Amino acid sequence: MKKTIFTLTIAALAAMTSCNNGGSQAGGAQLTDSVQAQQAAPETGATTAAAAPAAAAPTVKPTDLPTPITDFLKQHFPQATVSFVETDNEFGGVEYDVTLSDGTEVDFDKAGQWENVDCHAKAVPAALVPQAIATYVKTN
Repeated sequence: MKKTIFTLTIAALAAMTSCNNGGSQAGGAQLTDSVQAQQAAPETGATTAAAAPAAAAPTVKPTDLPTPITDFLKQHFPQATVSFVETDNEFGGVEYDVTLSDGTEVDFDKAGQWENVDCHAKAVPAALVPQAIATYVKTN
């Protein structure tokens, strides 16, 4: 009985080891390159062509943004310029994810209204903070 268990254990270990050593090493190298590229630029979101996903979201030129979006950006972030725009085709329209030169990220819905503003370590413009939150922060 002990010999049977020992033999099955050795066979299982051999099978697992052979699974790790063979197969597609190119795919493993690609995964490693992708992970290294993401680790190299985690805050900027920049990736290399090898690390870019196969179905990457389409980008547009900053000059092709809808007027409500450009007006919003000029009003609330006058010192920053648009560095990168990524689009997401949703049912019934296009959503825009805009990255500014100062690192701020602003997400816009299909109607061109802002949904999310991420200023990272910088202050969010006061006009964008809901009054209830501003009051709470001021009193506490």
